[in-house]
Amino acid sequence: MRAQSVFAALYAANLTCVMYLYNVEKSVPLFGIAALILSKRIHSIFVLRMFNDGVATLFGYFALVLLTQRKYRTASIIHSIAISIKMNILLHSPGVLMVLLVGAGWLETVKCLSLCAIVQLLLGLPFLSTFPIEYLTKAFELGRVFMYKWTVNFKFLPESVFVSKEFSLALLLLTLTAYILFAIKWIKDVVFRCFNHIT
Repeated sequence: MRAQSVFAALYAANLTCVMYLYNVEKSVPLFGIAALILSKRIHSIFVLRMFNDGVATLFGYFALVLLTQRKYRTASIIHSIAISIKMNILLHSPGVLMVLLVGAGWLETVKCLSLCAIVQLLLGLPFLSTFPIEYLTKAFELGRVFMYKWTVNFKFLPESVFVSKEFSLALLLLTLTAYILFAIKWIKDVVFRCFNHIT
């Protein structure tokens, strides 16, 4: 019960961060906020199962809040901490990089990426200094299979499909495609703004 109380507080903090981001955007309709509050997945991760996903997500969204406030270095540190909690926050990284490039320019982006790297080295030092190969191979274990019983988004699929390599590959390709489409859409804007920072 005590642990669930802690995770309930984390859940409330996470909702606060997301609602702040919704408010910054100013285009999210009211039903979007209702959907956020009623989300079965969020309730499941934070309060029922108490996975580390919730903690990582909170840090990830807090980093985004800091980015909206142009606190780029602090945001980079928090983002890197979020990645150290759970690697799926790496999915935020292309967007974070884009915001840094557009908002802060090339030089500041390099400094922010350096901070991210320093955080990763400091947090990983106890493991890198003792079992470096095991640490790195498990941290980037792309071949692992997720357990069907924990899925929420893909419950409609048969278990045989969910655990198949083909399905994993399809998801990876879709993710990469989304990144490429995003890059094509915004790359001109980034180059233009970064050029303006330099000149």
